[in-house]
Amino acid sequence: MNKKTFSEQYPGYELIPDKSSRWTKPASLIAVLALLIAIPYFLMRTLSYNVPTPATVGDQRFTLPTLKQVALNQSAQKDYRSALVSFDKYFALGGQEADMMAMYAYVLSEVGRKDEAIPWSRKAVAKDPKSKAANMIHEALEPR
Repeated sequence: MNKKTFSEQYPGYELIPDKSSRWTKPASLIAVLALLIAIPYFLMRTLSYNVPTPATVGDQRFTLPTLKQVALNQSAQKDYRSALVSFDKYFALGGQEADMMAMYAYVLSEVGRKDEAIPWSRKAVAKDPKSKAANMIHEALEPR
């Protein structure tokens, strides 16, 4: 007996495969949607960082650059009491920038502690004689 048709030669196999895609099955759709939601979520969690705010300055994880930025932001907002705390932490961690010393002197003078501000302005000028901020604040505190 001679089998001439495909279905006779290969029983159980379809000549034209089923056109339904594997992506139309509910379990596959749920898996793909879960990945589309999970991947951005985990990337966001992994790559995100905390922006320092005055409320979180007490966090010991802050480095010199973040404390510097917090202190300068607080000074710019005229929150001098909080800025003093940030400057103290900055210098306690070993900060040595002349401009920061000058800003510290300025903040001290703004809260009425001029007697403490003058030595800081002198330190700032001694650290970097070319610093415009240090020279300007030193001149304001100790006019010639």
